[in-house]
Amino acid sequence: HGPKTRQKAARGRQMKPDTEKRRKRPAGALKSLAGPSEHEIAKAVYRWWQGFAVSKGLDPGILFHIPNSGAGGSRGQAGKMKAEGTVPGVPDYFLALPLRSKVNRLYCHIPGMFLELKRARGKLSDSQQEMISLLRCHDYMVAVCYGYYEAQRAITAYVERALRA
Repeated sequence: HGPKTRQKAARGRQMKPDTEKRRKRPAGALKSLAGPSEHEIAKAVYRWWQGFAVSKGLDPGILFHIPNSGAGGSRGQAGKMKAEGTVPGVPDYFLALPLRSKVNRLYCHIPGMFLELKRARGKLSDSQQEMISLLRCHDYMVAVCYGYYEAQRAITAYVERALRA
C-alpha cells in the first residue's frame, strides 16, 4: 500500500466512535431524544402542583392520579385491576375542582377536569379517544397535555377560571 492509502486508513480510524473517548451525559440531560417519559412528566407536574395548590389556597389532595394498568403492569395485577373496575382509556389525573361559568346569560357547570399526560410525540390510543369523548359528553373538562409545560398551563388556566367564578 502507498502513503496515501495509509493516510486514508489512519483518518478512518480517527473518525470511529469506538476510538474516541466517550463523554458522560451531564446530570439532568435527557435520557432519550424523545424527551422525558410520561412517568417523569407526571412526577414533575405533581411536585409543581403541591406548591401551586397551596399558593391558591387549595388542598393539594384535589388533584389525584388514577391508576390504570398500562403496558407496564403485570398480567396478574392487570387482571385484579380489571376485576375492580379499571376501565381502559381513563385519563391519568383528575382535578376535583368544580367550575361554574356564565356564557351568554347561561350558566355552565363543569364538575372537574381530567388530565391525560403524553410525551412530546405521544399519541392517544383508541380507548383514550373514546373515553375523552364520553367524559366531555358528561360535561367534564379534559386536557390532553404533551409535556410538563402544557400540563402546567392547562391546570393553571382551569384553576384560575374556577377561582374567579
